[in-house]
Amino acid sequence: MYNASIKTWHIIRGCLRPGWNKFLVDILEKISNLLEEADDSDFNWRCRYLNGLCKSLEDAGKKPESLKILDKLVELTKKKGDCNF
Repeated sequence: MYNASIKTWHIIRGCLRPGWNKFLVDILEKISNLLEEADDSDFNWRCRYLNGLCKSLEDAGKKPESLKILDKLVELTKKKGDCNF
């Protein structure tokens, strides 16, 4: 899963900007969930996907869902420490 998430990030990162983020919600959500299920050890990578998902949900007008992801990101950083990405 980790390698697939890297390849996906390289493909979609050019579209991660305001107005375009909303089209990436499904992709970011699926990969973020898979990284969480696998309890991937690369903490910064999981934070990067959660951050992208939060921004995408907010861009799509789904602010309550975006806040839930932001809370998840805050809880993750409380457990593991600061993100470096």
